[in-house]
Amino acid sequence: MDIPRTILVLTDREEGRELFRALCNEKSYQLMFKEKTNTSLRIFTLQKFDLVFIDIHKPTISEVEFYDRLFDVAYDIPIIIVSEYFYETRQIVFENKYYDYILKPVTLEKLSTSVDNLFEKKETVQAKVVTEPAPEMQSRKLLVLLEIARRVGTMTDLNELLKIIINHATEALDSERATVFIVDKEKNEIWSRIGTRIGKKEIRLPIGKGIAGKVALTGKPLIVDDPYSTSEFVSDFDKLTNIRTRNILCVPMFNIKGEVIGIFELLNKKSGSFDRSDEEFLSIMAASTGIAIENTMLHEKLLAQYDDVKKSYDELYESQGIIIKQTKASLLGEIESFVKDELEGAYISQKLEEIKNSTTDFRLRKMVFGLLEAYRDTKNKIESFLQQLKENK
Repeated sequence: MDIPRTILVLTDREEGRELFRALCNEKSYQLMFKEKTNTSLRIFTLQKFDLVFIDIHKPTISEVEFYDRLFDVAYDIPIIIVSEYFYETRQIVFENKYYDYILKPVTLEKLSTSVDNLFEKKETVQAKVVTEPAPEMQSRKLLVLLEIARRVGTMTDLNELLKIIINHATEALDSERATVFIVDKEKNEIWSRIGTRIGKKEIRLPIGKGIAGKVALTGKPLIVDDPYSTSEFVSDFDKLTNIRTRNILCVPMFNIKGEVIGIFELLNKKSGSFDRSDEEFLSIMAASTGIAIENTMLHEKLLAQYDDVKKSYDELYESQGIIIKQTKASLLGEIESFVKDELEGAYISQKLEEIKNSTTDFRLRKMVFGLLEAYRDTKNKIESFLQQLKENK
């Protein structure tokens, strides 16, 4: 009896797992899921796998580095990458160390075709030999920047865009914190639109004050290794966030006109101090995202203006409704008052009764009686009509 093939899927998400389950059920393969952690990689010392899928779901250096660690422990096992990133640059980023690359969106047909091609091609997979030298990390960082730029260029939600940017920046440059400041030209200030570990607290600084304020004023990046020895450093925010700042990397973000529209600030590099390569990396990242940020801010402003116009229109419509209702009520009140006065005066009824009682002419009395009945019937109809008007006010 043949031993079933065993497949390992390395992913941090539940999304897409059903497709792998369906594949293994269809092919009678054994399936295992593991999260992408260093601890998970120890499984290769305990168990043999025929194939490994790895889900690359973020364009970050950490994803690329995890792939490197995977290949180090699973160099003799075919690896299939599943991702929507690095497709054009996959041979450079992953150094030709993979068997196949499946571009998202993933389908069962794509998975099945790739696996069939692998297992039908040869029963055993020899160890991979990498003939080309591994690219320098700096080159791979630039490719990560390219993927980030592609992603942020299509986003219209500013908060989501900024969240992605600071997450990628802190991860790529191994820093503890990041803050994106936006320039407020009207108030001549910068303010923190988003930042790690600041919660809903808002940091505001006059342009020219503090490290970020100075960068906003000069438009030039700054690296500060010992901020507490610098008079420009504002330590109040360390007290606010209960974190001590050890070093700072701060770069400007420009719009298409070359104006400073924001500041990118990273704090506390974990592996030492920020250097010029970090500055270059963050500056390129800021350049690729500055215009995207301005576009999303413009989109956000247009949405706010639309909401204001819609709100004004709704208020106008409501006011018009109130005026029409009040005018209608006033007019109906006047009609009701006029008719009521005429009916309650009973002048016509009184005169007809006098004529009826004063004549002995039978035909005349009959005519007056008929006129009285018609008057009373008309009066009842008018009162019924007035009641309906009241109910429809």
